[in-house]
Amino acid sequence: MLAFKEQNCELTLAEGLEIYLSYLKENNKKIGTDKSDADYKIWQCHDCTHVIFGNGATFEEESINDLHGLILCSYKWKDYLAYFEDPFLKNHMKYLWKEVGFKKTMISMFYAYKSLFGILKMRFKMKKKWPLKVPESYLSRKICDLREEYGIQILSERQRPKNFIEWSGAIKNPK
Repeated sequence: MLAFKEQNCELTLAEGLEIYLSYLKENNKKIGTDKSDADYKIWQCHDCTHVIFGNGATFEEESINDLHGLILCSYKWKDYLAYFEDPFLKNHMKYLWKEVGFKKTMISMFYAYKSLFGILKMRFKMKKKWPLKVPESYLSRKICDLREEYGIQILSERQRPKNFIEWSGAIKNPK
């Protein structure tokens, strides 16, 4: 299991982020990158949501992570939409839609439906919304402390999908 998927993970956000990115690299996945001088590091912030909410990179978990961002994060719409305007993501989405298609996407959404209820429930229990634009200072803080501060509970195994669609870009979660 990826260490940041434990609710009381003692790693810093930077260490969790490194584990997540290593997990992608080990599975030969391309990683979105930000310009070093960018005011808003879209990919770093997106990947931090994977870590703070305990999501891996299966197709279903990517969908769940997008729901976490939409429902549980504070943002300006221009910042949220900037992620979807990123050229790397646009190319990835074209490839994804071509291979996965509408039918498998709908099946995946069916698999992930119960996660939506857990996310909505968490929204009302959170102390405050997680910032979509993650402050650099958060990278040196422990994941467990950030989760405590924001009232973030990662989804339980029961709230997560049990079935996953098969496609060439799928990454299995480590045991």
